[in-house]
Amino acid sequence: MKKTAEQDHRSLAQRAVAVLVKGLKVSNPPKERRLALLQQIAQESVLDSETLDATPETFIREHVQI
Repeated sequence: MKKTAEQDHRSLAQRAVAVLVKGLKVSNPPKERRLALLQQIAQESVLDSETLDATPETFIREHVQI
């Protein structure tokens, strides 16, 4: 697996995930994953006129949980 990972220019962990996905016959092409992520971002977007007018400090205080 290490040799295959090197040939594919992947880390060993990335190669292991690829093998597991293939073995489980899970098919989720990169384009579909990106589109799903963009849809999720659009649905969860916190950007509105109030947010866009806020200073970076105010935005971070209100929206980032530490």
